[in-house]
Amino acid sequence: MNYPVLIIFAVLIFGLNTAYGLPPPPPTNFVVTITDESNQPIQMPVSLQITEILDGETLLSYGIDLFENPQTVSAGWYAPSRAENTEIHIVAVKQGYANSDEFVFTVTSQTPTEGKLFDHTFVLKTEETSKVIEKEFKVTSNDKSYTLTTKSSSNVESIQFVEKENSVLMVLDEDSATGFTDLSFPTSLFSPPFRTLLDDVTVFPSEEKTGKTTVLHFEYSNGLHTVRVVSQAATTTTEGNLESEFEVKTVKEESETTTTTTTTTADDKGGGCLIATAAFGSEIAPQVQFL
Repeated sequence: MNYPVLIIFAVLIFGLNTAYGLPPPPPTNFVVTITDESNQPIQMPVSLQITEILDGETLLSYGIDLFENPQTVSAGWYAPSRAENTEIHIVAVKQGYANSDEFVFTVTSQTPTEGKLFDHTFVLKTEETSKVIEKEFKVTSNDKSYTLTTKSSSNVESIQFVEKENSVLMVLDEDSATGFTDLSFPTSLFSPPFRTLLDDVTVFPSEEKTGKTTVLHFEYSNGLHTVRVVSQAATTTTEGNLESEFEVKTVKEESETTTTTTTTTADDKGGGCLIATAAFGSEIAPQVQFL
């Protein structure tokens, strides 16, 4: 065996690896964990979007793919590898989820030059729960102003109070597969019991009363929807009044019928007296007086 040739070959291979091979990993690292809003681990892969900024100027932007959860990631974020006060902005990204909140790590003179730099957990929220928006709407009733609040995954386009019907009409648009809206209003505006309709179909939303505020929770599918909430407190009173008026009218009609019957009998009796007078020739005839 030609040992000198093997030695020269090994030296050449080692030299090539040193010159053209991958550099050794940085001596510092960080540990990242990815969870959802219920603190359950997210299925990999997940990407980290990283931006390095110094004095307001972006130096680098790049991504790191994660395949383990948690995962230890090597990074040379220490001085003098990075200038002091360099900010490392990190955001976790995964399709089907809203981006995580941004985490910022700053390189200082005290940053360790080896070992773990930090340990951080990124929380990804599903798109349906991450886009919840709160809005306030002003309505007027009896010259008084009231505030209605919505907390919704949908775009609540409008809310109107129909004073004549004692009802609230809400129009909303949901672009996801399913959506929800919490409608909060003061009980001084209108009070239970309520009749609620979703797209003119009676529904039964969950109802919660806190102090002087009522909250109704609606759920629905994708698309444009109308929600109507009608207070039946006034409706019940109206129905009662209608029933009372009907009873009075019925009694009155029965009384008139009885009177008419009595009058008819009296007319019949009067007609008999006239015939008797004609037959006996005088009103004072005994037969006529008997009648």
